[in-house]
Amino acid sequence: MNINTFHEHKPVIIPLIYIVDDDDDTLFTIEYWLKRKGYNVRSFANAVQMLQGIKEVIPDIVLLDTHLNDEDGRDVCKYLKTHERLEQPVLLISTYNDCSDDFKAYQANGFMHKPYNMRELPAIIASKMVM
Repeated sequence: MNINTFHEHKPVIIPLIYIVDDDDDTLFTIEYWLKRKGYNVRSFANAVQMLQGIKEVIPDIVLLDTHLNDEDGRDVCKYLKTHERLEQPVLLISTYNDCSDDFKAYQANGFMHKPYNMRELPAIIASKMVM
């Protein structure tokens, strides 16, 4: 074997993204788009399912709708950061501008207003992730 042709291969780390939204169309669209971009994605229709998922596998980032049927996503975010001590970023998403200015009060790492440009979504996610 020629030592010059031997290359060390580093493992490729594919980020895991959790999406929490009670709108099935939104979940499907974001999940489809991000999977096409090479991300691992788990979708949750409510906060309870996502909290159970966090106990199994900690994601690299969470996209969390502020207006869920079972919970206020802002309160869920604060719970994740304080009680679960989640260090990974949480981005709050909403069709309303209700937390675009005060997302930090809920310990979120950012805010995205719906509808968002799907082409820009991977870059926004990558800019918030700690790798």
